[in-house]
Amino acid sequence: TILGIDGMIADTASINVLFDSIVDRKKYPEGKIEFRYTLVTEEAVVAGNQMMARWVMTTTNAVQCGAKMEVAKQGMLCCKFNSAHKIIGLELMFDVMAFMLQLKHTVGSDGFSVV
Repeated sequence: TILGIDGMIADTASINVLFDSIVDRKKYPEGKIEFRYTLVTEEAVVAGNQMMARWVMTTTNAVQCGAKMEVAKQGMLCCKFNSAHKIIGLELMFDVMAFMLQLKHTVGSDGFSVV
């Protein structure tokens, strides 16, 4: 569970470090992988102080930075709000093992860099 704005900032920084590790630094020393999250709000469910929605995350330039393919992941988001309608918690759910396998294929390797 991601708690508060600080938690979301830390999670975003973590995924930036992960994506930086799949850039081919020999060919693209200044390469930076860009990605975007999209909430599928048409299917969102709101009950009380919670919202659940499907999300999709995709890279937009991984191949241009030397990756074998773009990375795409989808999952579910559970967002909790306080009485002032401010976000107090986020939970991102997805298939971690499938994501790890996709990352392996993306870099064309059997191992991962320690970051």
